[in-house]
Amino acid sequence: MNGKERMSLQSVLLILLGWNLLLAASAFVFESVEGFSFLGFGEGSLVTFYSGFQLLLLSWIAFKVLQSRRSEEKALWKSPAFVWVLITSGFLFLAADELLALHEMADGLIHDSLGLTETGLTDRIDDAIIGLFGLIGLGVLVLYRSEFTSFGGAYRFFGLGFAFLFIMVGFDVLTNRNDLLPKIVGEARSESLFLTLSHVEEVFKLYSEAFFILAFTVIFRGSVAMDRDEEKVPGHGEVALT
Repeated sequence: MNGKERMSLQSVLLILLGWNLLLAASAFVFESVEGFSFLGFGEGSLVTFYSGFQLLLLSWIAFKVLQSRRSEEKALWKSPAFVWVLITSGFLFLAADELLALHEMADGLIHDSLGLTETGLTDRIDDAIIGLFGLIGLGVLVLYRSEFTSFGGAYRFFGLGFAFLFIMVGFDVLTNRNDLLPKIVGEARSESLFLTLSHVEEVFKLYSEAFFILAFTVIFRGSVAMDRDEEKVPGHGEVALT
């Protein structure tokens, strides 16, 4: 990566992290202002829609990487680039899940179909589903690791993205209902901490998505650069000079 590309990536980093910080800080402010709940946290809020946008953006970048990485020499499903089909589809599903709360619907469906009585444990099925999504994503990354070896700069962002994701799941489990927190910090402190930590969970979600966007940006830029280099090689679109 040359100096210009590094500076450009730094600009993307600053814009993404700065914008998410501004959005989160604004949400904390508006959360306590009556009549402005849409600008705070919670289902159907601006934070939810922005999170959905970031997930759609991830799906789109993954699709652009797929177009760049796809080889005409192999069937797509036999190619290492097939991982980008999985990633594109996965983030498209996650965007729908974020905007439509599909995992919460699945939670209710599991309770109804199995005749389960809702308890503190079973009420966290939807949190476990999100954690499972994260583990599947990590598994796909490991399974297709050969596809990412040329883009080592993306690993740090993947690492941060998964770290923030699993921390978010931890907060989600903790704040699903106010039954675990009192056992950790006591009844008196749990009341004030419960709502704050549920909002902190949303912040970790936004930053997890932002770090994945940065990882995908590194890969997309690297893939385009590789295509450009290949076009300069004789036999890849240019005639050799003799």
